[in-house]
Amino acid sequence: MQLYEAMFLLDNREVKKGFDAARERVSTLLTKHGAKPRVVRKWDERKLAYEIARQKRATYMLAYFDAPSDAVAKIRHDSELTEFILRVLVVRAEAVPEKAMTEPFDAAIAPQAEEAPPVAEPVAAPEAARNGEGAAAAVGAEGGAQEGAKA
Repeated sequence: MQLYEAMFLLDNREVKKGFDAARERVSTLLTKHGAKPRVVRKWDERKLAYEIARQKRATYMLAYFDAPSDAVAKIRHDSELTEFILRVLVVRAEAVPEKAMTEPFDAAIAPQAEEAPPVAEPVAAPEAARNGEGAAAAVGAEGGAQEGAKA
């Protein structure tokens, strides 16, 4: 048996009737084909990028399960025939993340804060620019001369 991760996109109308019933339906679908669910949890409810089966919002359910390799095709096929499952994605997983079993999903999927990159120190200005001489002073002088010529 291999470990798999599956993301189910569920019809919100069914989930609003009862989340536990929806989770049970997904678990039953998995066990029907010889899979042994480890974790079946709600990931989030989100607005879809485009309508699927006339739905603008859907609930994502994340599942980790052990199954024989031939069962995955059967699970995908049954998911396509089940009306309350809008989409499914099944991939092999190396391990079940510890966060998936212990923490609420909001904390498990939140991006980790990265360290701020070091701030570069300013480069010292050349001595001529500090005294008002050099390219900046020359541009200012030319600009003044041109204004005088236009008048």
